[in-house]
Amino acid sequence: MPWLGPVLASWIIRAFAATMTFKMHDETGLLEDDSRNPFLFAFWHNRILMMPYLYERYFSKRPLVVMISESRDGEMIANTASRFGIEAARGSSSGRGVKALIQLTRDLIKAGKDAGVTPDGPRGPVYSVQEGIVHLAKSSGLPVIPITYHLRSKWEMKSWDRFQIPKPFTHCDVYIKAGIPADHPDIREEIKKSLGT
Repeated sequence: MPWLGPVLASWIIRAFAATMTFKMHDETGLLEDDSRNPFLFAFWHNRILMMPYLYERYFSKRPLVVMISESRDGEMIANTASRFGIEAARGSSSGRGVKALIQLTRDLIKAGKDAGVTPDGPRGPVYSVQEGIVHLAKSSGLPVIPITYHLRSKWEMKSWDRFQIPKPFTHCDVYIKAGIPADHPDIREEIKKSLGT
């Protein structure tokens, strides 16, 4: 039953979120931005769990497409994301990454959609900025908006990305960092510095 995993995953995400408190730290004014200018959102792979909920709660009026690998895990992530109104461009740095980047670029430019990319995904190393988001920023000309969150209490898995799972009833600080221009001379370092660890 391939549909069951995404159903359970979306239920678990919403169940965690229902017990949590959130505080937004918006350095860009994005929450009040009605211009609908598209952006590239960058977030670490280990923060991916709560991102669909944050999108649904705070950004659902902004069309979003996220680059997700073509692996079996990627299939579940894509199907889960769709339950929060998020589209997927399938590909990775080791597979059809170029195809997915082209699709993302076309979506952004022609349809005015935002894109979400995990700079260190899908295989790491953790907290490293790969070429994918740099290529996407330069080919689309759109600024990168780093977004991250910090959990007051969490479990950290022993996976390559140190995947984070919030403990029930914890507090979550969400940070929307200032945009980084696509032509920034050291865009990779700026993304890494803005996202922190």
